[in-house]
Amino acid sequence: MEARGSTGGKAIYALRPVETIFVPHPTYGKALVLRDTEGLTAEQVTIPGPLVPIVARFDGRHTPERIAREVSAILGEEIPELLVQQIAEKLDHAYFLESPRGVERRRIVTHAFRQAPIRAAEHAGGAYPGERDDLRAFLE
Repeated sequence: MEARGSTGGKAIYALRPVETIFVPHPTYGKALVLRDTEGLTAEQVTIPGPLVPIVARFDGRHTPERIAREVSAILGEEIPELLVQQIAEKLDHAYFLESPRGVERRRIVTHAFRQAPIRAAEHAGGAYPGERDDLRAFLE
């Protein structure tokens, strides 16, 4: 996987702006759910609580080696660099990283949006009524 940039030839990862929600988790106590708000993917990613410090360092400034070292110090146990890379690969596969793959996905989605003759009302039935008569009554 190609990352956003490099530091001395080493990959760095950057999580793109996404919605983050902490939820209860039966095994880990809590987990972090990442949700796309831009329409690049319908997937959600759940990060077990103990792995959140890894993803929190996907800021475009940390190499996998540095992330593993810092999180190992925080957790008091060895975090392999390979684990950091595997998490990044999963996030990139789901289009949650600023990477060449993510940039290409954004280009495709943006092009399709611009070319669409009709654009669906994204929040109909949620933020406001989805049926014409109900919407009319809501607005009056």
